[in-house]
Amino acid sequence: MKNRKRKWTGLLLAVVCMFTMMLAVPVSAEITEDTEEMLQQNVHDYLSSIFGLEDSIYDQVRASGGFYEIMVDAIRENQDTVGAMVSVGDVKVAATDTAVTCTTEVEFENYDVDVVMTFDAAGSAPTNFVMNIDYPLSVKMGQAGMNTLTGILVVFVILLFLAGVISLFGFINKGVKKEKAEPTKMPVKDIAPVRATVEETPAKAVQGTDDIELAIVLAAAIAAAEEEQPSGDGYVVRSIKKVNTSRRWRRV
Repeated sequence: MKNRKRKWTGLLLAVVCMFTMMLAVPVSAEITEDTEEMLQQNVHDYLSSIFGLEDSIYDQVRASGGFYEIMVDAIRENQDTVGAMVSVGDVKVAATDTAVTCTTEVEFENYDVDVVMTFDAAGSAPTNFVMNIDYPLSVKMGQAGMNTLTGILVVFVILLFLAGVISLFGFINKGVKKEKAEPTKMPVKDIAPVRATVEETPAKAVQGTDDIELAIVLAAAIAAAEEEQPSGDGYVVRSIKKVNTSRRWRRV
């Protein structure tokens, strides 16, 4: 009962501090020294009471929306990593033309955190809440190593995938070559007549050539005989018979 009462008291103080900070501190692009000191004190007190609350209280604070929703989400996202709060350090105030930024060094059990709260210069209201964890060099090197290893694994997986795709092209090309290499089969019935025609054609051509040569030789022989014995009677060739002495006629 006492713990719950203490938690509710802490929440009430946090809300009251924020409400007082929004009304009492005239946040602007040009802040005076007194205003800066007051703002530093209010932010310090607010951060001292906002960490380590119960989830039910965070749910009620988050229901207000806007800045409170952003703040609760940031705390829940990092509380398991940083652990419980130990102490709140100095608050550094930086003013610009449109906003005022308060950066606070907060020590937690596991890591130190830079908490950055941003205020709207025109409305004097908080607008953003960020927790930047200051990891040691060993943790940063470990994270860098994991990122490098992850990148290498991704590259190897992509290369293996590309190698598999390229190997498939070999099987595709083999199938295409087999289809091109297969000859067109002709029916057996169509081949025989073609061969017979090819074999008969030269024989007929040779026989016709022999008859023409024979007629030329006979005509030359008759003409020579008429020149030697001019009788005035012409010779009439009634028929031509092929004998075994055809070679002698060719010699004439």
